Amino acid sequence: MNAQTFNISIEEPTLIFDNGWTPFAPNADTGSLNAQVINGLAIVGTDAQINNFEVIGNSNSLFLNTSFTILGNLSTDGYIGATDGELVFSGSGAQSISGDGIIDIGQVTMTGSNTISITSVMNIHDLFTPASTTINTNGNIVFRSDMNGTAQ
Repeated sequence: MNAQTFNISIEEPTLIFDNGWTPFAPNADTGSLNAQVINGLAIVGTDAQINNFEVIGNSNSLFLNTSFTILGNLSTDGYIGATDGELVFSGSGAQSISGDGIIDIGQVTMTGSNTISITSVMNIHDLFTPASTTINTNGNIVFRSDMNGTAQ
């Protein structure tokens, strides 16, 4: 018998939304995975975390009504809407919020001591809570107030 050595590599899946999540939607246990919205209106209806998240294409969207933690980078060429939701940026290294799209969010919380660079328009409708974080806004954070409340 001849002995042979085999190397097996198991790659983590990328969560893809193409008018439905494949292989499954982001959740509390998906912090090591990346996710993309490539077609349609994606909804995340439970508290979730993800490494890198991307909305590809200006006709695609993500809607949240929960807490969504980003451990890596966020990029959108479409729309991210979550006026009742919260985006938490909790990466251990530098993070970026980029793209040509628009983010309409209720709350934004930044934890840790990492650097965050924002090059996408981010409308905050409720509360912005930075920690001991260096934030390069590039003029892209807008506090939106209306008859329902004052952004702060």
